[in-house]
Amino acid sequence: MLSLLATMDCLIVVGSKLDTKISQQVIKKAGETGCLVIEVNPESILILKDVKKLIGDCNEVVPQLCKVIQETTETYLALKAKEDIDGVD
Repeated sequence: MLSLLATMDCLIVVGSKLDTKISQQVIKKAGETGCLVIEVNPESILILKDVKKLIGDCNEVVPQLCKVIQETTETYLALKAKEDIDGVD
């Protein structure tokens, strides 16, 4: 699992207290590789530099996060398709 972090662009941590060694290792490795880390928790517990924090009830925050990801992906794909049609690299 830790070897996969080298190829990840983003790690989303939802509702974790980091009370296991593997969860602590994953977060540490993600921070070392420059992977974007997003924490979704009622209270912030991550002390890494550059962590994006979404503090609140996970049942409310996660659906909002998913909506933003979906909208961003749709926008990206639409722009990519337009570039492909227009022949822009």
